[in-house]
Amino acid sequence: LEVGGTPPREGGGGGGPPSASASNLREITRSDLMPMDKYDKVRKEWCSEYRGPAKKLRRVALGPSASVLFTSYDLIWFQIHEMLRIEKGGEEQIPDELEAYKDLIPKGGELCGCLMYEIDNETARRKFLEAMVGSENNVVLAFAGHEVAGQPIHDDIDRTHPDGRTSAVHFLRWMLTPKQAEHLKGGAEVLLKMTHPHYPHMVQLAPELVKSLAADV
Repeated sequence: LEVGGTPPREGGGGGGPPSASASNLREITRSDLMPMDKYDKVRKEWCSEYRGPAKKLRRVALGPSASVLFTSYDLIWFQIHEMLRIEKGGEEQIPDELEAYKDLIPKGGELCGCLMYEIDNETARRKFLEAMVGSENNVVLAFAGHEVAGQPIHDDIDRTHPDGRTSAVHFLRWMLTPKQAEHLKGGAEVLLKMTHPHYPHMVQLAPELVKSLAADV
């Protein structure tokens, strides 16, 4: 993802994605953010060079109706800036955005991501989501003889709607033991599995993605 000639970021050096000049890759703070006028000037180039390729690499289709986006420091950095740009809440909005997305930045020994269900037809989507209640507990990474089930982030929040359907978006965390992390760093073949009985699917992660995820743990 690295390219030369990228404009320098506020508070950091030039070149490379936002993480290249971050002081702490496990947390985004107010000092890591760019002023919106400066972000607007580099947004098109940076989204093309960094955000777009990262999302393409880290988003994995899991069957025809689901996908998982494995989040990272860079992707969350862009997400926060995009929310600030869209909602125009200024300085008052910043603490809320930092709080909302802080748990989607891997803290070491873990992977983080978003499970998303995408069905265009409203009737079919409602029926599907009704059948998928509890599926946020069924997203599994399988590698080197291990199976690691994702755990809902903010598991104190009920993600089931009152009418009995699950949410279309779930934030997940996969906690790894040191041994499991070493397998990942060693380039193990990794399967992403949905084990919910209504929607059993699996896909092998690309080696390039596994290498990227290994940097998160």
